[in-house]
Amino acid sequence: ALKGARMTELIALLHAAIQKAQRYPASAQELAREGRATVSFVLAVNGEVSDLRLIHSSGTGSLDHAALAAVADAAPFGHVSNYL
Repeated sequence: ALKGARMTELIALLHAAIQKAQRYPASAQELAREGRATVSFVLAVNGEVSDLRLIHSSGTGSLDHAALAAVADAAPFGHVSNYL
């Protein structure tokens, strides 16, 4: 299992890649909708993602879909094998 700084580095790497892939839905923007969706996924050593799912809704379907799409679009994540 990963501990300490290496876990923090891996999470930062994943977060940056997902943020880069995020696209704010026009429909949510027009309605001034904001929210935070929580997703989960299994990360393989090769950077591939499986079992991607929404575990806490933002309350807005288009934002939830965009959160899932951002993870899917960011995969495969690079350099994961350096951490796992």
